[in-house]
Amino acid sequence: MAGPSGNAVYQKKLQKAAKSPVITFAGMLEGELKAGALASAAALILPSHQENFGLVVAEALSFGTPVLMSKRVNIAEDIESAGAGFVESDTLEGTQRLIERWLQFGNPSTRQAALECYQSHFDIESSAGEFLKVLIENG
Repeated sequence: MAGPSGNAVYQKKLQKAAKSPVITFAGMLEGELKAGALASAAALILPSHQENFGLVVAEALSFGTPVLMSKRVNIAEDIESAGAGFVESDTLEGTQRLIERWLQFGNPSTRQAALECYQSHFDIESSAGEFLKVLIENG
């Protein structure tokens, strides 16, 4: 589990509960360490209650890492329609369904779909092209 922890008491409670399966609490990851973690992860899980974009989602996709996320992330529809991961509600039950769906249906082709999703929706060249298209169309 990566990311800063704002509540030491809650983190200790999570660590105590995470004995089986074993979960590593890596804290904040940056630079090459973050890139390595995203590239080697089976999937990124973002059960957020609200994200305007979810930059870490685009970062994960750029490595071909599938994303398991809540419907509250504004780019969830793009991820789901591309087959680049799974989307559920931002509840405990929704997060459990994300993990269960990943364990049952996640496969190597999802990695390719994740990379293709990044290239078609979030890569700077494709994004710039889409932006120019909008500008031209709306004159």
